[in-house]
Amino acid sequence: MDKYTGLLNREGWDARVASALDGSMGHAIALLVLDLDHFKAVNDRYGHPVGDAVLRVVAATLAAAVRREDIVGRYGGDEFMALLPGANRACAQAIAERIRKRIRNAVVEARPADGCPVVITELTASVGGVALSASGGTGIAELVRRADANLLNAKRFGKDRVLIEDDGSPPRTSCRPKLR
Repeated sequence: MDKYTGLLNREGWDARVASALDGSMGHAIALLVLDLDHFKAVNDRYGHPVGDAVLRVVAATLAAAVRREDIVGRYGGDEFMALLPGANRACAQAIAERIRKRIRNAVVEARPADGCPVVITELTASVGGVALSASGGTGIAELVRRADANLLNAKRFGKDRVLIEDDGSPPRTSCRPKLR
């Protein structure tokens, strides 16, 4: 368990996903990789206690936005993963958009080391993903590689967006929302 977020840590997530992949042969499956946009700026401006509060809020938001059968974890730093058993591209896109929108609307109240309360309301996240119609033969390393490549492209295309590919089809991206 990750001590900051209460989600599975990388090792726990990898073990749960390996087991889930073994049981999903021949069924649809999707993997999402989520990374906070500009998280380093939060740590640099307010310090790590506020950054930790942001991670806790994002973890709770992520856990509340997925389905009961999905497996979520903190993969490291400000990167989170979600394995979506039985999810096709449309389902993965809908879940990823729900996560992105909820993070965008999240409010983080924290107290940095200097003791002055801070309220953060402008969090955004980019999400990359891959959805397979049948999971047979594709290992977790390949799923992570493909989802991570889509995450990097989502960030390259302007951040605060979702980019999902399926079965070798080009990634489908969401439109970037208008700024509030």
